Formats: sequence, C-alpha cells, structure tokens
Amino acid sequence: MVKKKNKISYIIPSKKNTKKTQSKNNKGFWGRLSGIQRLIIGIIVCAIIIVLAALACSFVFRPENTVKSKIDNLASDYYENFFYERIVESNNSDDAVKKVVSEYKDTGLTPVSLRQLVLHDTQKNFEIGKYLKNYCDENNTVAKFYPEEPFDKTSYSIEYTYSCEF
Repeated sequence: MVKKKNKISYIIPSKKNTKKTQSKNNKGFWGRLSGIQRLIIGIIVCAIIIVLAALACSFVFRPENTVKSKIDNLASDYYENFFYERIVESNNSDDAVKKVVSEYKDTGLTPVSLRQLVLHDTQKNFEIGKYLKNYCDENNTVAKFYPEEPFDKTSYSIEYTYSCEF
C-alpha cells in the first residue's frame, strides 16, 4: 500500500489584489458620496464662505469709521491751519500766542460745527463735505478744542459731539 500524502496548499493573495480590494472598499468620505450630495455640500461651503466674507467686510469698511476719521482730519486741519494761524497773525510774540491759547485750556474753545469745519477751506474740503452730508447733520455735529501745554500748533485735544446716522 502506498500512502498518499495530503497536500496542503495555501492561497496567499498578492499585493496587487489587496490594494485593489482596499481601494474599492475604502474610498474615503468624498468618494462614497453621490454627485448630488457633493453638489449640495459644495453649495453649503460656498454659502458659508460668502457669509463670512460679508461679515468681515462689514467690520472693516464701516461708514462710521470713515466718517469719524474724515471729521477728525477736518477738525485737526481747522485748528492747526485756521484757528491757530489766526491767533499767531494777531499776536506779535510766541508768549502772547501762548497766553491767549492757554485761557481756553480748561473751558475749551467755542464748539465748531461740521459746516464751519468744511467751509473754512471750501476748495480743499468740498468733496469731503458732500460725503459727510450723507451721514451727519452739519449744524449739530460739533468739535470742541481744548488747547494743551506747551500750547503750540499741535498741542490740543478734541471732543466730538456726533449727530450722525450710520
């Protein structure tokens, strides 16, 4: 009697087969979605980006900030190039100028309306005045100047009263 040996054979899958099987079964999140689902997710992501961009722009480009900046520039120009220059012209020495300006240190100067700030140099401020008219009441928006030591051309503070709609 001849004994037959039982042959045991193993099937070892090749690497090529396992990669194909894994890639078919594991497509990832995006690969498992249908075309319509991808489209819906794309639209939602775009909408979120648009809303965030609109919010960011509204914080950066606020008319309130622009208007206040323009009024501040007008007021600074008024004090330095109109008011202070008039005092220098009417007084013959630096000490006399400082004496006149120092009188207003605590009480401040008479409030100056937005209309006056624009009209003191109409050529330069005409376009700014037209812009500010859209947002502010020219008569009730005022700047009050407080001279500060050493009472020179750029030593002052400004207190604003805004009558504007943004």
